[in-house]
Amino acid sequence: MLSIGIESCNPENLRFLRKQNMLKHLGNLNIAKEHGIAVRASFIVGLPYDTDESLERYFLEASRLPIDEYAVYGLIPYPGTDLYANPKKHNYYIVDTDFSNYKQLGKGGESCFVLGYDNGINAFTPKDVRRWHKRADELLGIHLKHMRNSNIQ
Repeated sequence: MLSIGIESCNPENLRFLRKQNMLKHLGNLNIAKEHGIAVRASFIVGLPYDTDESLERYFLEASRLPIDEYAVYGLIPYPGTDLYANPKKHNYYIVDTDFSNYKQLGKGGESCFVLGYDNGINAFTPKDVRRWHKRADELLGIHLKHMRNSNIQ
C-alpha cells in the first residue's frame, strides 16, 4: 500500500503548505495502480483558500483520482509548529489551546476543529471547517472508500 498526503487539489492551498508540486505528480498514482499497489490518500480542510465553492470543485476532482481509500482531516495547529506558535502570522486564530483535545481521527470518526481563519477578505470558523469536513467526506465517498472501512492488509 502507498499512503500519500495529497492534502488539497487547490493549487493556492498547496502553495501555503509548500507542496505546490503535488499536482504535477498525481499521474504517478496510475503507476502504483498498474503494479497492483493500493493507494490511500489524505486531505485537509480548513486551509486558507477553502470556500464552499472551492471545496465542491476540488473534492469532486479528488474523488476521481486513482486512489482506493481516503481520509479527511481538519487542519490542526500541533505544538511545535509555526502555525501553533504564530497563528496570527498565518491569519488563523486558535479556539482551543488544550492540546490534549486535539485528535485527527478518533472513536466514531471524530476529528478536531480548533482553527478559525480571517485574512480580511476570506474568513471561516471552526463550524465551517466541520461542515466542510462532512461535505468532503460525502464528495469523496461518491467514488472512494474511507480508510476507516479499509480491507487493505
